[in-house]
Amino acid sequence: MKYRCIMRLAALHMIMLISITKGCTFPKFVTRRSMWIATYDNEASLRSKITKDTIESSYCTNNGLVCAESIRKCNETREHDKFIVEHTEKTQLLAETEYLCIQFLRQSDDVIQIKTSTKMSVKSPSMCDNLNLDHWPMTSPSFQTAPPIKCPFSGGFNMQIRKSGKQLCANKIPRARMESECGSGTGIMFDFKHEECIHNNLKMNLNQHVDCMAEWTTGNEKFVILRPDSDDFQPYCLRITSHSYDVITAYLFMDFVCDPGNSFGIPSKTVNYLSITFKKHIINSLCEDEFQECAESKFCESDMEAHCKKSCYHCRPEANICAIPEHIKGYWGILQTNITNFVNVSTYEFYQKDMGKMQCLKSNNTDKNHIILLQMFENGCYPKFSCMEVFQSSPSIRQIRFGKRITWPVFPLDNVGKLACAESQFLTNIVVGKSKESVEIQNTTLIDPRIHTGVDCGLSEEFGNDVYSLYFQEGAKCDGCVTFDAKHDKTVFTISTIDCSTAEKEIIYLCLASFKLNTNSTTAIITKRKSAVSEFLCWVFTRSGAIRKLLVLNVSDCNELSIRLVLEGDLKPKASFDIIESPLKTCPKRESISIYKSVSKNQRNAGEDVKYFVSDNIRSGAPSYRQNLVSIIIMLTSVLYIQFSV
Repeated sequence: MKYRCIMRLAALHMIMLISITKGCTFPKFVTRRSMWIATYDNEASLRSKITKDTIESSYCTNNGLVCAESIRKCNETREHDKFIVEHTEKTQLLAETEYLCIQFLRQSDDVIQIKTSTKMSVKSPSMCDNLNLDHWPMTSPSFQTAPPIKCPFSGGFNMQIRKSGKQLCANKIPRARMESECGSGTGIMFDFKHEECIHNNLKMNLNQHVDCMAEWTTGNEKFVILRPDSDDFQPYCLRITSHSYDVITAYLFMDFVCDPGNSFGIPSKTVNYLSITFKKHIINSLCEDEFQECAESKFCESDMEAHCKKSCYHCRPEANICAIPEHIKGYWGILQTNITNFVNVSTYEFYQKDMGKMQCLKSNNTDKNHIILLQMFENGCYPKFSCMEVFQSSPSIRQIRFGKRITWPVFPLDNVGKLACAESQFLTNIVVGKSKESVEIQNTTLIDPRIHTGVDCGLSEEFGNDVYSLYFQEGAKCDGCVTFDAKHDKTVFTISTIDCSTAEKEIIYLCLASFKLNTNSTTAIITKRKSAVSEFLCWVFTRSGAIRKLLVLNVSDCNELSIRLVLEGDLKPKASFDIIESPLKTCPKRESISIYKSVSKNQRNAGEDVKYFVSDNIRSGAPSYRQNLVSIIIMLTSVLYIQFSV
């Protein structure tokens, strides 16, 4: 009986070994990025190229004088993303193969950490039991352009910053501040107020915006990876040791390390860190003092009076709310890359889920297209002012854009319209690789989700006199024609394919708005497919360059900047066609389209789509295009839609 049990255990052990060694490959969240980089004390770096079963690493000092190279080969797979690997030093002659256990920890798509065991000359069944965490995170090259996450805390806080127990800028007022997520996805803004509040090792500006890129919890503490908007590309790790509604205590590591500290919680892997206490400070109205010292009359006779509105009697009645113009009021849809958001504009308020509620504020701005919006917060974020510019593009389309926000206090308040709507407020810096460009904040398109009224497509110049069709090609794919009959109906055009079995034969599009761009050499049209309730596209006709183009974009990209990026090859459209001036084939002749618009009162009240009918011989369907936007443009356009620039 004893012998039989021993044999069963041996067989079970062999089965486990077979299952462990079969198909030793690293997890996909590691291999989808070909390179991972860690920087140690800003003195050395580790670069690891990871494929499905191999890690090739190079550990070099920053001056490049000393490098050690190694290769690790996946040998066995253990549970919980643990692996036995064969380790060989490539820079050592006659180096023997050693074994160790490693474990990958995914903190985001572009941030990982690695646990390792000690190296051993032979494998051991228990070598994965006790692993040591490398507290220096590894990032991929795409970390710099990856979309951020929502930061794990929100609100506005005054900061007390300490280095080695000594408080920085202790006697300075106003106090240094940090505001987080004052609007969903807006990240963190550090406002240090005074140069003395910035430690020499902290590579940040006086006003520094950072994005949250990863966050995880270990025990009772939370770690957050921060990516500043700067050319330095220096990420930081914030370790939150306690978090209540009013107070957050944290360590900000100025080396890129996430140090959990010793048994007392004091960092032990580096001395290059700041200890910060964040205390929430709430402003409930525009008539508030920013700090308690405002009670001293001396501040009313200095440049601090703007921060002491209440004590210095610079308040006016709070009845500053105005009515929003009729042409922008209503319920609107914002079509972004993969989602649709909605905006509700009432008599006095503008509301969008991710942005919150804003009120129309009276100002001395006389531009009828400018609306000053005020946003108040209950979480400690200071009040924000912004200028919304409105364009009535067509009955079913509005285009708006927001200038960069101005943070309270503004003194005197009557200046807020002039400041918020200044031309510089509609400029933002776009960083693409090593290049930096100041560009205009682009328009966001609002679409009436209920009633769609056709307008003139504005294509008369593109087609010319007595020209009803343009022949186009998409590389080696199917040919097709775009047909526009201005004499019969200027509100529609038709896309048809020629001898193509993989695409719809014919699709009719209703023009909802038409814009002239680039000194009238480009026409952009927002369309709705005739037979679909909510299928909208942006079509771009160019009349300059060696080859005329017909481009298809998302509606969210129907602005001058995105179209320029497409034409320059920095943004990939949904589809791109070359218009052939002298084609070998001609577009087939077809009968004029007869379209009748039928709108019933009940349909309008129910919010249903307006119906368009066409003769039975015309087929309808949805074209199928691949969407493959480069990651940096995804980040760029996500900022340029409805989110405020910070």
